[in-house]
Amino acid sequence: MSEERLSGNLVFLKYVFPAIWGLFVASWVVSFVMMMWRAEVGEALALLAPLVLIIAIGVFFYRKLVWELADEVVLRGDTMYVRRRGVEQRIPLSEVVNVEHWRSMNPQRVTVRLRKPGPFGTEVAFMPRFELQFNPFAIHPVADFLIMRVDLARRREMA
Repeated sequence: MSEERLSGNLVFLKYVFPAIWGLFVASWVVSFVMMMWRAEVGEALALLAPLVLIIAIGVFFYRKLVWELADEVVLRGDTMYVRRRGVEQRIPLSEVVNVEHWRSMNPQRVTVRLRKPGPFGTEVAFMPRFELQFNPFAIHPVADFLIMRVDLARRREMA
């Protein structure tokens, strides 16, 4: 049985980038504390509003766009295996209701809607592996491949 990796590598996006962002925010916090300690209250308060705004926006977008993405998605035959934060879900392709591709989001994502909820709910989202494309409006090859495989699995089930 062949195995096809559908998801891209999220190590940088899920772990390295947040660490770099955290260091950036920590430097602002240190600057704020140093200004307060030196009794430069006016400058410190001017630094506080952007700091809170940066933290709020960063956490919001990280949780909405990155945190919910699956760590790994592999297709083995007519079964998709999804792993996120140590939890694995086995999804028969015949249980997939819809496959959506979101090219306008960064990172790009493929969302798979399921007939029955599993450990991740009724939707599983992942970042597709990188494929070089020249048409910015075309569907991602991974999403197209998955749509065809889901259709094939449904036909087999009906036969």
